[in-house]
Amino acid sequence: TIVSPEFCEAMLQPPEDLREVRILAVEKGRATRVSARTEEGAWEAERRDGEWRLTSPRALLASETKLDALLAALAEIRVHEFLGEDLPPARIAECGLDNPDMRFDLSFEGGAAWAVRFGGTGAPRPGTYTRHELRFFLREGEPSAYLGEIPRPHALRLAPEALREERLAPFSPYEATFLSIRRDGVAPFTLRREGGTGGTLGPWRIEGEFPVREADETAVRD
Repeated sequence: TIVSPEFCEAMLQPPEDLREVRILAVEKGRATRVSARTEEGAWEAERRDGEWRLTSPRALLASETKLDALLAALAEIRVHEFLGEDLPPARIAECGLDNPDMRFDLSFEGGAAWAVRFGGTGAPRPGTYTRHELRFFLREGEPSAYLGEIPRPHALRLAPEALREERLAPFSPYEATFLSIRRDGVAPFTLRREGGTGGTLGPWRIEGEFPVREADETAVRD
């Protein structure tokens, strides 16, 4: 039997090459709580009724866009080097993991929880190159520590005030079903749409001091 060189290469991979390299592969839709301690400050946020809210240092509506970007940035981190298991305290300290620069605590649906520590920066392995920031990290409760490639470090370093929702009404126009409008000089009216076929929403209709009529979809969405 003749096999391809690629098959032989795949079969001869060392065990280290088969290890999972995305240790922090977060499913952002399952996250229910995130807290962080970085040089920019400490904060905590929880997902309530589908919305992210800051609970510390102040109770405020949080930016879903920025929190989703943070969770995505964690998921993108790849292991550049496996440092081994059960590292001695001296090695943990050398990597800056005993007094981490960044720490994230995450809770997920179903009760799972992570505590992730990021220590100091590291150098690429001999003969390798990366354009990403290299930083030591570990997940508490697990024996291994790693040197990770962080493609978007700026997305992790967020001050509490940077997480505030800046939009007055942060909702998706594609999910809205009712809008009541009152303004000076114009008779009050409402915009409404009902469920359509196949789980979709039907057309917008204008209701007010006039016969009900269909609304311009583009104008309503804008």
